[in-house]
Amino acid sequence: MRKISLIIFLIALALVFSWSITVQAANNEFTASGDVTVELTGGNVTILSGSTAEIVDITGGVLTVSNPGSTSTPLFKLQPAGGGTVSIKATLNGADAGCSASTLVLPTTPGPYIVTPQNGQCSGAGGTGQTTGGGGGGTTTTTPTPTPTATSTPTTTTTVPAGVISNIGALGVDSKNVNLSLNSQINFTTSLSTAASASHSAKVTAVDTTNKKVTVVLQSDPVTIDLTLGEVKKVDLDGDGVNDISVKFNNLIGSTVDLVIANIANLEKIGLSAGDLIKTAKNSAVYYINSKGERHLFVNAVTFWTWYSGSWSKITYGTETKTIKIVSQDDFDQVALGANMTVKPTNKLIKFQNSPRVYVVTKSAILRQVVSGAGDNSVAKKLYGADYAQKVITIQDGFENDYTPGEALTDTSVAPTETEEISQLF
Repeated sequence: MRKISLIIFLIALALVFSWSITVQAANNEFTASGDVTVELTGGNVTILSGSTAEIVDITGGVLTVSNPGSTSTPLFKLQPAGGGTVSIKATLNGADAGCSASTLVLPTTPGPYIVTPQNGQCSGAGGTGQTTGGGGGGTTTTTPTPTPTATSTPTTTTTVPAGVISNIGALGVDSKNVNLSLNSQINFTTSLSTAASASHSAKVTAVDTTNKKVTVVLQSDPVTIDLTLGEVKKVDLDGDGVNDISVKFNNLIGSTVDLVIANIANLEKIGLSAGDLIKTAKNSAVYYINSKGERHLFVNAVTFWTWYSGSWSKITYGTETKTIKIVSQDDFDQVALGANMTVKPTNKLIKFQNSPRVYVVTKSAILRQVVSGAGDNSVAKKLYGADYAQKVITIQDGFENDYTPGEALTDTSVAPTETEEISQLF
């Protein structure tokens, strides 16, 4: 039976050199003689001391446990170990085999179990980590019910012709997207930092199509702001020193001004701004705050590091230094939940755990295939070199719907290079 020091050494080699390893004793039995923490794609997992299995395999950041121990030998147990892991999910032949935010005990039914770190609480089938051991020795762990959170609704666009006044209703947890012409106006209601709700208006009073600049007047008490294309400004509508809304000059279509208006009073009251990174004290999941005041989940660490560089103790974005702000659960629940963060366009090649297909991500999270389902990698080699596999990161298959399928690239294609800034995503 192999010693745990050898296991750790082999795992370290796999992480450094991206090799595939198999921890397998001569008698086809693995036993953890101490707690072993392994770094997987998406987070860290600890194999608890005494866990047994026939084979423990780590390939490309994916943990496979074959034939976990039964009640006649110690069961195979795992726990979240940080680094993006909030809960752990296991699947057997693609079917859920358990999920837990505390201790996951693998079932004793023979087979290869894929162990996946989760960057959120368990949900859906397999939402509680459980197993039934032979002879009634099963263990059940119930996942805590997540606290309900505010969820943003899709942004809708209102087009207002020149000289027309339109009522767009209330700014709630969703933002308002409006297309305004010169001297057109919108009326809206919004809650302020004082929690009161009041009526306000926004009017485009000047449009410079050459330099792509606009002037917007907001009132009841008039506030005039000048915006350049892509710029976001915060506005204090009631003069109490706390900003209430943000206005973004989103686009210029001919002489029509595309604005995004969002209520940010809650963010301002809890000391948050667009571009902030946040988490709660009891949860390792990290979120990005956008200009609409929504929070967007980084589904795993590899997605996060396509946007940022440095280390967790010193995160950088371009020339900026970023820190992850710890917020209370009450404040966190007041921030509207937006779509998941996706991989930065053209930064890496990606694949999902359930398929050999490899893609490059292009703008708007479009997937362009470079390795086929049959494993044909000629396009990947042509566009990204013989060592293209070193550019590939693995995403949990549960997040595949965060992306949109696009047309596959061919060996006559040009490798996409166009990217976007994180502030342009939402």
